[in-house]
Amino acid sequence: MHGQTFTDDLREIDSNGGSLEVIQSTDMDTIVNEKELGKAAPTADGLANRSKRPKLKPGQTPTERVSGFRIQIYAGTGSEGNANAKKMQARARQAFPGLSAYVSLNGPRWVCRLGDFQTNQEAQAFLRRVRSSGISKTVSIVRSAIFVAY
Repeated sequence: MHGQTFTDDLREIDSNGGSLEVIQSTDMDTIVNEKELGKAAPTADGLANRSKRPKLKPGQTPTERVSGFRIQIYAGTGSEGNANAKKMQARARQAFPGLSAYVSLNGPRWVCRLGDFQTNQEAQAFLRRVRSSGISKTVSIVRSAIFVAY
């Protein structure tokens, strides 16, 4: 027998005796099940299909992720790569205080990347400043998910 909604179906015990516990807010349950039934999900103000933005902490800038460009200034592997990426991040923050500097693990490599550039031209213009600063011997522009203010 099937439940009335998607999450009811998930909660049912299957023929092998297995079950799944679904823990979620009633708002999320409504959103999931309304979409399943082909209805527009309600929002706090009663308007359907309006995108909700995350709640922000005081002083926090609202952002969203989009496709863009960053300037890669370091790539290395292992624990030494991680430590060097963090050192490069600190140097970059000191050299360019208004620019974001990110350290992340990309496959086997730790990378340090700068900026949130929406266009390749913006990244190219800043690349000249990074090269002239001398903080890194190898710099390149890479496609990346970036954060932009909305």
